[in-house]
Amino acid sequence: MHLSPTLLDKFQGWQESESSWDEYYGQVDSPAYTLAEWDEKLEKDLIDACNGVFTPAGRAADLGTCLNEALDCVLLRVPSTRDDVKLSSADGTITAVMGANTFLFHADDIKNLKSYVEGCTPQALVDATIDTCYGKVQLYGYPDYFKTDTVIDLKSTSRYEGGKFRDKWQRYIYPYILNQRGLIPDYKQFTFLVCKLSGETQANPFIEMQLYNETYTDPLASFEDIIRGQLERFIEWFLEGRRQNTISDRLMGERQSKSK
Repeated sequence: MHLSPTLLDKFQGWQESESSWDEYYGQVDSPAYTLAEWDEKLEKDLIDACNGVFTPAGRAADLGTCLNEALDCVLLRVPSTRDDVKLSSADGTITAVMGANTFLFHADDIKNLKSYVEGCTPQALVDATIDTCYGKVQLYGYPDYFKTDTVIDLKSTSRYEGGKFRDKWQRYIYPYILNQRGLIPDYKQFTFLVCKLSGETQANPFIEMQLYNETYTDPLASFEDIIRGQLERFIEWFLEGRRQNTISDRLMGERQSKSK
């Protein structure tokens, strides 16, 4: 079986459907979903992700992708090689086009972001295996940035409060994989580099940016057991879905594709 942090995030989101429903709809007179409908929706989204059902990305996701790509290109001093993102730079402005969306970044903001990830390796596909009571699981993913003692994940959001990304599985899985591969032998911390984005008004078409650091220094030695526990809970749910023929065998075996 092969799994990414994103899939475990979706699984945890379904596990916590009651709390998220309460956050979004608990104080609403006529909620868009009942609690049961919300739980069903989140589980369907999870099943679709397991089955490889494509969900079109929205504007916010495209903005995050373009921000990542702009930062990578500035960090590495290379042009973009992505087919789905077009970058150009002129007069202190970096313009990113993805599909029907166009985003304008201040070049100085991207250069400031670069100072936080200087010396890091960006966007490398990595993987490692972990033992569970159901057998070996291949974990894989694309950590945004890492160096010998630090992993950094770039997040973009329109709203932020401290600890927002605490429960994301990147902060356990990426350090575990990278350490297993010998790429971060002196691991000390995981940082979510959070970009709170605003702007894009008629008066100001630029993306405006506020930065926050959300850093965790949990001991690496504890990560394997934490990851294993969640994997075993996921596999139990997955096997039940297989018995009910709602989930395909797409995740079984090792991951072969190198596509992101």
